[in-house]
Amino acid sequence: MDMSSIVPSPATARDGRSKSKRAGKILQTMKMLDEAVTPKNDAMMSAIGSMPNQIVSTPANHLNVYDHSLFGSHLSTGQNLSMISEPNNTLLMEPTINLLELSTPTQMSMTDTTANFNYAMLENPGLEATASIFMDFKKCLSQHGMSCDIYDLISSYEEICDDYEQLLKKIMTQVTPENSAIVERLGKYLKEEKHTWRLVHSLFRDKFSNCSEEAMAVNDALVFYTSEKNIIDDYFDNDSDIRQAQIVIDWLERNAADELTNIADQLQHYTGCVTWENTLHHLKARKSRGTTTADGMILEMDPDAPTRTRKPLADLDREDESRLLKCVFSFIRGGRINEAEDLCVSHGQPWRAATLEGWKLHHDPNTVNTSEDGGLSTIEGNPSRDMWKAACWALSNNDLYDVKERAMYGALCGNLKAMLEVGGSWEDYVWSYYKTMVDVATEKRIQQSANIRRPWQHIHSMLLPDEYFLQKCELDDVRTVFEKIGHSPDKSIAEEAKNPNHFIQRCIILNDMDGLLDEILLWIDEESIHPQLLRFAAHLLLILQSFGMTLNYEKCAQILEAYVKQLISDGRAGHLVAAYTACLPSDRQLDCYATFLETIEDGDLRKEYLELASEAGLDVTAITKNVVERIRAQGVPDTAPLQVSQGDDLTLEPPLTPGDHKKIDAIEWLVFDPAQRSEALKQSNAVIRGFLAARKFSAARQVFQKIPRDSVEIIHREWHAVADKDVPLPAGTDNAIREHICVQAYLSAQSTFSDWFKHFHNKPHEYEPANQASTFASVSLSDLVAEEHRQKKQEEELGRWREVLEGLCFAALDKIYNVLLFPEGGWLVDVREDTEDNEENRCRHHQMSLLRRLYVPSLCDLLLNVLLNTGGRNDQCSKLADVIADEDNKLYELFTKQEGKRILERIQDAMVDIL
Repeated sequence: MDMSSIVPSPATARDGRSKSKRAGKILQTMKMLDEAVTPKNDAMMSAIGSMPNQIVSTPANHLNVYDHSLFGSHLSTGQNLSMISEPNNTLLMEPTINLLELSTPTQMSMTDTTANFNYAMLENPGLEATASIFMDFKKCLSQHGMSCDIYDLISSYEEICDDYEQLLKKIMTQVTPENSAIVERLGKYLKEEKHTWRLVHSLFRDKFSNCSEEAMAVNDALVFYTSEKNIIDDYFDNDSDIRQAQIVIDWLERNAADELTNIADQLQHYTGCVTWENTLHHLKARKSRGTTTADGMILEMDPDAPTRTRKPLADLDREDESRLLKCVFSFIRGGRINEAEDLCVSHGQPWRAATLEGWKLHHDPNTVNTSEDGGLSTIEGNPSRDMWKAACWALSNNDLYDVKERAMYGALCGNLKAMLEVGGSWEDYVWSYYKTMVDVATEKRIQQSANIRRPWQHIHSMLLPDEYFLQKCELDDVRTVFEKIGHSPDKSIAEEAKNPNHFIQRCIILNDMDGLLDEILLWIDEESIHPQLLRFAAHLLLILQSFGMTLNYEKCAQILEAYVKQLISDGRAGHLVAAYTACLPSDRQLDCYATFLETIEDGDLRKEYLELASEAGLDVTAITKNVVERIRAQGVPDTAPLQVSQGDDLTLEPPLTPGDHKKIDAIEWLVFDPAQRSEALKQSNAVIRGFLAARKFSAARQVFQKIPRDSVEIIHREWHAVADKDVPLPAGTDNAIREHICVQAYLSAQSTFSDWFKHFHNKPHEYEPANQASTFASVSLSDLVAEEHRQKKQEEELGRWREVLEGLCFAALDKIYNVLLFPEGGWLVDVREDTEDNEENRCRHHQMSLLRRLYVPSLCDLLLNVLLNTGGRNDQCSKLADVIADEDNKLYELFTKQEGKRILERIQDAMVDIL
């Protein structure tokens, strides 16, 4: 069963929700129109009546612009409107909408099918709920196929993965524990794939949009005043390595930010707006009691008190502090530092929020120009950033601080060790290394710039320790970073680095496309690749090819072909095969799609798959021909030289095999398109020759009936549509038509003889008297009457039998002579010489020659049987002798000596009987 047809797609549900909102807007607009046209006064009515077009067009235009159906949210307004006229984009937008349908409760209730679907009833909820993702990707690829902006397509892929990830999260609450593990793994995989599409979008947009600008950019040395901010801005504008590294950081932070939902709200349950309120309450209570003895807690409330005095906070405050630091670090890890600062302020630690601001680069615009009103512009950044950074470095290396706090400030100052201590995943490790890499690179650039003007209070900068610059995170050696992560002493991180999605992300970041292709091929060879991963790999390759990247031609073809084969083997995705086969190299499209069609037996599906192939731009003519030839080659190929024994009994017909039925049905592939009718004749002739050689006349007749009766007329019409009327058909086509007519003549003769033969052997019994014991025996009158009635009835039946036999005799003689006296050279003889010399033509001529030698003598024997067994026709045997001996037809050449001797003896005996 095709589960994609019953399990709702999240993309479809999203489309339904969009239509529901759209319907609401339409109904609201209609209500406003009703109110507007209420006849309050004639002036209003006349004003409305004078502009009907504007009123009617308003909701439609509003509808087209805001219709965010399947992937429509990624298109600009102009793109949405332009796609209305495209016939293949009906999923994107509907040009006409029935307002009454949209307003019905039934229609509105279908807008969120996924929320109401009971996934617990499915045998494998995870796999079946994600079965339609293959179709969603295909729709997306088809809709964006002609789009010039490839980034819309990538965004659509990301959105599809997110939809299914959210769907699987909902399913987790419905399924049994046995199925939850599969659902969870699929959800995790789709999340990682979503992240990968996000990475491709960010990296390649920068790479291909800035490459031309970088080629023209000139990195002139700045000789005048500049600032830290200007230095780094120029660095990022002109150096793709630092820019790409920052994009990786932004990507990792965005991935982490997806998991920060309601994290700050959860923290409200544990902390208040006053920091360390339990410790403060304890100190106040001790002061009010006048107690001076130490109880092991801090005695001051300044931020450095716990580390300076090495005394702890109250137990509850320590727990709250730990939760706060964990939450703040999570915000920093997610790139949401402003929210981290707001969190610190709301929990009574504005001083900590201020420390999180110290990383900003200093820039004073007043040294270059002033504002238009003559005032001063705001100074940006931290003029004492070097001192702040040195303090952060020292704090992040101090074991007295909480590990999360050290990681927080380590991320702000580029301390790799501090960040790795809290890293729990492969992405955390990559983020830590890249944060350090970018931080060190920018710091070096600032220190190497001699023309930075600083405030007079901060002329003497504070240098960072050598340990900072010896962390071995260089922009020109990013491959080493991933090698270190892959060989991490933390086994879980090293194992996670082998994750297929992480490996693909690594190759994309390193631009290692050869390594990517080799690894995917290895997964395919080992048959360890999941169908979802193969789908992703195939679409990723198509995206990379769209960017014009240099990829190994053969390796890409193997991966795409593996995906097509997976779709074929699935059995439920046949309607997707054509679109992806069209993405293969042209030399592989024919074999791949022909292999798929070879297994299709349903006539309606055959027609549908050919239409899909035509829409995809495949060579349908060559494919269908290849399908038929593949089927013909199965079992005993009908192209092999015919081996026929002259002593075989031609009246016995062997039973048909399943392979025979498959060859018969294969001809249907060639009759859908009128332009292929000539090829249909050629292929059907070849199949019929094989069946005739095997004496399978019923099979030959079934093949002949597969060819429509108007085929010869269609062939002439199609030919004259491209050639002048005076130009004859090609020799090969003309010969195929003649052979088709020859086959028709023989099958007709064989069929009429079979009718005569059956009728001849169904002769009624002749009349025999009932009582022959004594001629003097007494017989009653009633018995005599009954006997006369029986005699008369049998004689009538015998008379009718002779009458029918005479008619069948005339028909059989006519049909057989049509074959023996076939005009213009004889039966199964080409009139025109085909100049094309190939194996197929040589095999055809050989087969036709053998069939003539086999069936012409046989037909002569059959004709004699008809003459000799239909009373009073012995005198016509001489005509047959004349036909055989005629020098124009030279039928005698087709007889062996034994055959010729035997038939002449039979004719001679028939003539003697006349005398």
